[in-house]
Amino acid sequence: MKNCVARTAILLFLALTGCTTTTRTRFEVSPSDSPLGVSAEDRDAVRDVLAATAGQLRLQDFTATSIVPETIAFYQQADTVDPLKILAWTEDSRIFVDLIQFPSQPGESQLYQRAREVLQREMRQRFGERTAIVNVRAQERPVQVNAR
Repeated sequence: MKNCVARTAILLFLALTGCTTTTRTRFEVSPSDSPLGVSAEDRDAVRDVLAATAGQLRLQDFTATSIVPETIAFYQQADTVDPLKILAWTEDSRIFVDLIQFPSQPGESQLYQRAREVLQREMRQRFGERTAIVNVRAQERPVQVNAR
């Protein structure tokens, strides 16, 4: 009986407090043949891709507020509890683009799915085989998640 009450209390606690799961996709743009690392052309191209994607999704430009070093662009939804965010930044000779959302419901929201499709299409169209989706956990660099 005590086990049943304890289990019920734990399940009730978890149900009431909820838990937040991050939905995240990371794109990587491999370096071009430039010996200087990330080229200005690649930075501009990523900025253009994100601006076009953000325009389709009605995201606002928050680049000036980004706390992530080497930020290329940062867009997110405004005035929502679980904003969709797109952040592009550089590290060494690579460019990363993170698509992030902390959905209030489990799983991917329809907006997130649409954003991933649009971003993947635009990145593939601009960078071809130089772009890929990579494992987020394999990276050590923190991403900006605090601006909700």
